[in-house]
Amino acid sequence: MMKEDNQTVYGMQPSQPKKPVQSMNDIDDSIISRQMLCAIKAQASMLTMASLEMTNPAVRRVLSAQIQEYVEMAFEIF
Repeated sequence: MMKEDNQTVYGMQPSQPKKPVQSMNDIDDSIISRQMLCAIKAQASMLTMASLEMTNPAVRRVLSAQIQEYVEMAFEIF
């Protein structure tokens, strides 16, 4: 169990419009983590769809376990 004190703010916060990234210097940690989170969510969705198509119960269990791991990884990225 995590002992960290996470202060998550839900909802949208008003902010200045953001400009598109035009150089490598504009890339920061928030952009990288956002891309990582989108990628892992897409992969978890694909694994879920694949596990529903499996006829072999052992393979289905392996994919289901992997989906659980992806959920944990997504939370750590968040």
